[in-house]
Amino acid sequence: MKGEKVVVLGAGGHARVVVMALNALGYKSGFLLDDDAREKGIPFVGGWINAGLITQFNLSALAGLAKKGAGYFIVGIGSVDATGCALRNQFYRMALAAGLKPITAFSPTAVILGHVGEGGFVGPGAIVMPGAIIGSNSIINTGAIVEHDAVVGWSSHLGSGAILCGGVQVGSLVHVGAGAVVKQGVTIGDGATIGMGAVVLDDVPVGATVVGNPARALARARGDLDEAKG
Repeated sequence: MKGEKVVVLGAGGHARVVVMALNALGYKSGFLLDDDAREKGIPFVGGWINAGLITQFNLSALAGLAKKGAGYFIVGIGSVDATGCALRNQFYRMALAAGLKPITAFSPTAVILGHVGEGGFVGPGAIVMPGAIIGSNSIINTGAIVEHDAVVGWSSHLGSGAILCGGVQVGSLVHVGAGAVVKQGVTIGDGATIGMGAVVLDDVPVGATVVGNPARALARARGDLDEAKG
């Protein structure tokens, strides 16, 4: 497996964190595809090559990298809301369609006692407790905690320092902002956005945005989640 190179979809700050985790796991070379033409991407050391621009409609770049020895991929862009999670999901599905296989990455300082799905990422100091389940292509960012028996759906993002207490159920395409805390047993619907530092005491509907302490609904998402789910 480690003889095949990894494609990181993204070349910004989160991609750097992902690459450092991959290096620690023994993957010392691969390709980066920048997701934003306005950015030049962050320079990387070692054998990581910035291979150009990726868009949601361009499979040729991924197919070409497969011919150059790439066998695996991970999405290396973060999110600030549920819309960003949907974009991550689009890139993930595109890489699957190109024939690449998802790889799970985690920092050496992460504590993983539960299950992390394919293409997932667990950052430095993050903790996934026993019985917790993290869906495919989801991020558990720096210092975040997923307590026992909590569930995070696919293509979701738990921001730095956020805490999911025991038994919390988080849907897919959900962004939980940095420092947010979710009470035991709460359910967060698909496509929801939880603001930074929010204290969530009650269930959050599908597509809602909640902020504050205690968290209150700010707006309903207008996008069609079915399109993202494909």
